Amino acid sequence: NQTSQVLFSNPHSFSRAAQSADTYFLVSNLFARLQARPKALTNPFAPASIRIPMVPGRRRWAHTFPMGPNKLPWHFHHLRQTEGATKQEVTVGISTCAHLVLPGTSKRIINGLVSKRTRHYGKLHTEFSSRHKRILSPSNYELKREASERKDSVSDDIRLSFSSSTGNQKKHNADGSAKSSTSKKKKEAIIWGPTGVEPWSASMITGIDWKSLTIPASLPTTFDVVPCAEELNRDYIHNSYVLIHALPPYHEYERKKKNLPNGNNNSEKEADDHMERQRITFDELIDQRLSQGFQMIVEIPAYVKQKMIDTIRRAGYTETEYNRLLSIGRIYHTLSLVIEDNQSQDTVVIYVQQHKPQHLFQPKSVDYKYRFQCPDSSDYDLAQYELQLDSLECFPWNSVDNIVGNHGTGDHKLSGLVKYWHTRLVIMPVSRDYTIKNIESGQTKCDSREEMSHEDFFLYVEHFVRFLFMLNKLNRLPIGTSESIHRPLDPVTGKKRTDTPRRQAKTTVSMQTFQLGNIMNGDVDEINALLTLFRTEHQGLLFVKDSVLPEFTFIAIEAIWWSIERCVDIQTEQKALDLFQYLFNKGYIRHCTNTETSFRFGFFLYYIVTEKTTNFRLDANDYAEVEFHQTQSYIPSMDYLGFAECIPMRQLPKLIDNPQSKPRPIRLASTGTTSPPLQNPPPQDPQTPLIVLKRDCNVDVDPKHISDRHEWATAHYHSFYNPHCLFELEIRWLVATSCILGDLIMQWSQRTGTILGSNQVAFHLVPIPCDPFAEFDALRGPIYIKIDSSCLIDKLADLPKDKQILRINIFQELILKRYGFILNACVSYKEENIYYVHISGGMLVYIISDVYNVHFNNRPSRIASVGSSTNSGQLSPLDCGFYWCWNFCLGKKWRSTQTGEEKYQDIMLADFRAFCANDKNRLVNFWNESNNLANQKLAEKQRNSGVDN
Repeated sequence: NQTSQVLFSNPHSFSRAAQSADTYFLVSNLFARLQARPKALTNPFAPASIRIPMVPGRRRWAHTFPMGPNKLPWHFHHLRQTEGATKQEVTVGISTCAHLVLPGTSKRIINGLVSKRTRHYGKLHTEFSSRHKRILSPSNYELKREASERKDSVSDDIRLSFSSSTGNQKKHNADGSAKSSTSKKKKEAIIWGPTGVEPWSASMITGIDWKSLTIPASLPTTFDVVPCAEELNRDYIHNSYVLIHALPPYHEYERKKKNLPNGNNNSEKEADDHMERQRITFDELIDQRLSQGFQMIVEIPAYVKQKMIDTIRRAGYTETEYNRLLSIGRIYHTLSLVIEDNQSQDTVVIYVQQHKPQHLFQPKSVDYKYRFQCPDSSDYDLAQYELQLDSLECFPWNSVDNIVGNHGTGDHKLSGLVKYWHTRLVIMPVSRDYTIKNIESGQTKCDSREEMSHEDFFLYVEHFVRFLFMLNKLNRLPIGTSESIHRPLDPVTGKKRTDTPRRQAKTTVSMQTFQLGNIMNGDVDEINALLTLFRTEHQGLLFVKDSVLPEFTFIAIEAIWWSIERCVDIQTEQKALDLFQYLFNKGYIRHCTNTETSFRFGFFLYYIVTEKTTNFRLDANDYAEVEFHQTQSYIPSMDYLGFAECIPMRQLPKLIDNPQSKPRPIRLASTGTTSPPLQNPPPQDPQTPLIVLKRDCNVDVDPKHISDRHEWATAHYHSFYNPHCLFELEIRWLVATSCILGDLIMQWSQRTGTILGSNQVAFHLVPIPCDPFAEFDALRGPIYIKIDSSCLIDKLADLPKDKQILRINIFQELILKRYGFILNACVSYKEENIYYVHISGGMLVYIISDVYNVHFNNRPSRIASVGSSTNSGQLSPLDCGFYWCWNFCLGKKWRSTQTGEEKYQDIMLADFRAFCANDKNRLVNFWNESNNLANQKLAEKQRNSGVDN
């Protein structure tokens, strides 16, 4: 009978139990070298005899195993070294509770539940006397504890209460005590396993507390395994570096000072204040390591501390009491707040020492192949993923420390070399006629989004200026006014309006105008008169102001519209741009950060140079500035002319070469194979200015000063904007509280929908995944939707084979735009993925085509597994389709009337599949409609070219 087995079967079991927790915790590294792992044959009924060395990798996950009685772990080698505990105390504590270790995952039930073990108590009582000689407990050990104080079952009280000298007598006494305890207390029973129905086995002692690995999977913040002095000198590489940063402003310390104790006198208080200001940066470096998996060793060993102090003194610094030792795996970092000779009062000096193993960990990649079924997909697709671990030894902590200390400014900015948190947001237009309510009710078809009108196109440009004005937290001068300048050109004809909205003032003043005259020729008097008109209160430019901008700061696009309105000779935006470019080249106006070499057409901040602002320079990049792309004249979203000429992406997006990219292999559509890239790519013209597709600016995460530390983030956003495309805004951060940042983003979202201006157009802000099509996620994947191209073969018969592929790819783009999908960027690199986001924000799609460069980094096996093939077994060039995925970032708090619910998304997917399958001949009808419009556009172009000639 297994229930009557004792834990230790020899007199030395308890001594081994005491030694296993103390000895192998203290000298675990020595034992690990002598015996790396326990032998295969072990006694499961004597866990104390199992020799398990405590190494950093094992100790790191010791918290996942449940605790036993008296808060002792089931595994003796998981016992932590208690502060101030002696070896004798640890030994006595373990020996006292050693009998409680078996079984490891047992549970006690008091509310009347009786297990099988208790029901057979009578049988155990009769058989126990015949077996006691074989399972006697140690004769030299007597357990001095009453039965009523024990926390094990009744049968455990019996088997632990008798010895070899007084077997029958103690057995009788135990029976009496058991009966008395059961009569006074409720019935107790022991059940096995996590559910209570599993049979007992020796493996139960290794049960894992799975809850500690989930919701969330966090590690303990403290650690207690440190290599000995000999190992530290022999097996580890030591390197160090010094961090010298400016102290945070005094007002930040004042916020944190509320929780700090006050000093006794003024001199001590001033010294304490200075040291506490230095600790703000010091503690932030520690927090960064803890957030990325490090654990703190509370008690620094004497030999480690002595080596740390010797290194600091050799470097010429003086140590302080603020020293920390942290560990992640086999890597150890020591951070010390030190004092330098002749140190400035506004700087902090931190000495960092790293201890890495000499033999670096070489992670092995695993090529994992599997079949994966996406949600809402009917097939299992072939998938392949490469599992690769990162090498912790190569992580650039030096860069992270400098980024944190400099708040991501200057030369130390967030980059792909370091790990950071990020979230991606997009600004999307709100359609007034193509509404979710009408689609769900059946009043409007899913593929019925109309082309954007000329008036709405330019209204979105004006509305986007107001959005950036809100995002940058700017104010008008005088403070409190909400004036804005409108585009003074007719949206259809492009000529100057005669009914331009006038700016309202307290008194009616006639509009002052100016003429170019000799301004472009360098007439100083004319230029000074123009600058004076700029600065006129009710007639001049609309200036903006905040705490750091110089006086007479204006927005570039508003200055261009103002000059068209005021100058008789300026009729176009390009002519006004030339005027301000001339003033910029002559130095009369400058960019606020002095980073621009020209006057940009868009939302950029410039200022008029005066005597006070001659030497002004704004080093911090705190403003989001965006250039407008192809907004001087209207361009249609549905490019039917490109469909007729078989020219994909004729207008949007503008494709440019990435100077930092490598040539990519070219996929042959006929065979599905790849050919090597070009050996000699065309060189880039050195005189061509480098086009930056994305810019960065700082984000004030905590404008209301809720947190007791300085929190900051970086916005990585599109450099160009066009109303037909999305505007992407990615927030990256290292030092920020998630709830505070989340409140700021929600405030942006709420204010975006209530921006003052035209009621005809509006924006809404929604989050999208940073990896929408699961290029780096093995457990997600897009839905493949194939186009029934067989019904279009006769439509393409008159075209060459290369033109057939181009035309059907352009046709796919027209389908997406008809369904309300918007291009992700108006300017893009040639090798980047071009995808589309639905106007509701709930769906993302891209076209599977070499023309659109979208599956360069994707797994082509999914296309071949579900796409139809020809009789020869090769992939047909006309076998094309889409990848569709859901926006899983669109949670409940982001849902609104513009985004819709899951019902709307299911309707869209079902209708899109039916359309691509040529249900009710819808695909062919749309092809014929597009072809007719394309022929009209082509004929119109030919007529215009004939007139010009």
